[in-house]
Amino acid sequence: MGALHWLVVIPYYFFLALAYLGLLMVGTRLLRIKASINTLVGISIAISFLDLVVLLGGGFLSIESFTFLPLLGIFAVSLVCAALDSLLERRLPLPLDEELAAIEQP
Repeated sequence: MGALHWLVVIPYYFFLALAYLGLLMVGTRLLRIKASINTLVGISIAISFLDLVVLLGGGFLSIESFTFLPLLGIFAVSLVCAALDSLLERRLPLPLDEELAAIEQP
């Protein structure tokens, strides 16, 4: 059962990547940085992975610290960032909006 205990990290990895992506998208809009969506997704995945590796590998957190409430907080941050990004989309358009629209339409 000890090895399966580490599976609790998977939802954290997923939701951290979503939250970081939202933060990066809002940041690029506010700073008017022209970056592709692929770049932002890659950066958010790398940051979430490194975040977990540093926190667990450095001994800052133990596996028992990964409970539901911090995960719920990360989920809330990702929702707030997504809502803020959709509000800013009309006022501060970026080239990545065209990329996202092309993905949505077949």
